[in-house]
Formats: sequence, C-alpha cells, structure tokens
Amino acid sequence: MSERSKFTESITRGNAVVVLVDHQVGLLTGVRDIPIGELKHNVVALARAAAVLGIPLVVTTTAADSMWGPTAPELVEAFPAGQKIIDRSTVNAWHDDRVREAVETTGRQKLIFAGVSL
Repeated sequence: MSERSKFTESITRGNAVVVLVDHQVGLLTGVRDIPIGELKHNVVALARAAAVLGIPLVVTTTAADSMWGPTAPELVEAFPAGQKIIDRSTVNAWHDDRVREAVETTGRQKLIFAGVSL
C-alpha cells in the first residue's frame, strides 16, 4: 500500500489556488510560442473553471500603469466580482509579500501557476 503525502496528494477544488501572473497586454505581445488568441482563450478558460469550482484566484501584474499595461480585458471579464489584482514592482511574483500573503491566506497547499512572466 502506498503512503500518501503532501507531495502525492491529488489536486482538488478544496486544496488548490490558481495564481495568474502577468497576463498583461504589453507582455502578451512578446509571446512567440503560442498564438496570442489561443493563450488568451486558455487562461480565460482556466479563470472561469476556477470560479465555477470555487478555487481561489491570486492575480498579479507588473507595472500595470506604465510599461506593461493592464491585464488582458478578456481575462478581467472572466474574474469573479471583486477580484483583486496585485500590481508589483518585483520581477519574481513570489518575492512580493502581498502575493505570498494572498496565497497563504487561502489556506491552500496546491498552487496552480499560469503566467506570461514567472
């Protein structure tokens, strides 16, 4: 019989949080390995699925008011009402205390990351 641990535990709607990193208009223009329309479709579907399943979202941007612009409008429309977007100045999202605290506040141990810039 196999022993279960936090490393082999399945991801469920009760133990996961979705972290969306930097799906910003300006950063999307630099993506070359997937068509932008397909990327937007996929991340919007992920956000909608999380909302339907009751999985919390933590959403970040970098320099949204200047260099990289806002989160893609299609994605914002998919967010649950009142979804907060954490705009940071750090390159690594996890180095921002507000991002870590937002994830920790959910109490979830399984992190599902999707990002243009991680």
